[in-house]
Amino acid sequence: METKVREPLSNRFLAGAGFALIYALLPYAPVLAGLGVLALLPCLLYRLEERERRIALAPLTFASLMLTQKVFSAQITGLPRGYLVSQLPAPWLPLFFGICLYYMPDGMNWSRKITLGLATLILLAGLLPGSAFALVFGAMEYLLFVAVLAGLGMDYMQTSQAQRAPVRA
Repeated sequence: METKVREPLSNRFLAGAGFALIYALLPYAPVLAGLGVLALLPCLLYRLEERERRIALAPLTFASLMLTQKVFSAQITGLPRGYLVSQLPAPWLPLFFGICLYYMPDGMNWSRKITLGLATLILLAGLLPGSAFALVFGAMEYLLFVAVLAGLGMDYMQTSQAQRAPVRA
């Protein structure tokens, strides 16, 4: 496994400022939801191991571009009539996963695995036909609470068990 060198604090601050700007403008310009998708892709690729990154680069990039186009289109023209909402549900979702992945500490834990899986699912939703990606966004909004709670709970249990384990000399 390769060791990653953390980037300087100034890069982390600039990335945080960019994330905050997109999030702050999102309620006033919903069309910017596509920028969250574009921000998620490099954050996801940053967290993948080298072999996984090489395998997933082309499909994730293409799916991300398709999802960005669909999100921009859905925010400009609205979703088709068959949907219960007139706007994209949870337009903040890709941005949330991008922020989590970017600032997540190194090391494999349950929270990281769950976040990587859900972020990949969000990006791959771009491959679904038509506006079906909106269904994934809507379902993910409800699944997110349970997934984060489960991941943090498993990480906490794993950490507390490791601390309680007797040290053998």
